Amino acid sequence: MMEILEIKQANDALAEMVALFRVELRSYKGIASRPNIKAGREEMEEYLFAKFPVYAALVDDKYAGYVVCRIKLKDGKIASMDEHWADDGEAPKWRQDMKIGRKIK
Repeated sequence: MMEILEIKQANDALAEMVALFRVELRSYKGIASRPNIKAGREEMEEYLFAKFPVYAALVDDKYAGYVVCRIKLKDGKIASMDEHWADDGEAPKWRQDMKIGRKIK
């Protein structure tokens, strides 16, 4: 069963997931790197310090993904919105079957 949690403070498990996501993003550019857990924690702490909403999914009591939403307002209206997300593992079978999505190049 999946549970969605609002994250209020950084922790080691999420820091590792952020670090692994950064390694994956670099790999799309052909850059080999190793996860930097300290940098992952700092990134998560920056999101939280800036008051960006951060949520994580738990599956079987293990983190399965996270999302950070950055919304910028201008004159009380949304001027821009960025969502940063990562998951921990392969795409779900239904997405693979439908051939939805591809790696970023």
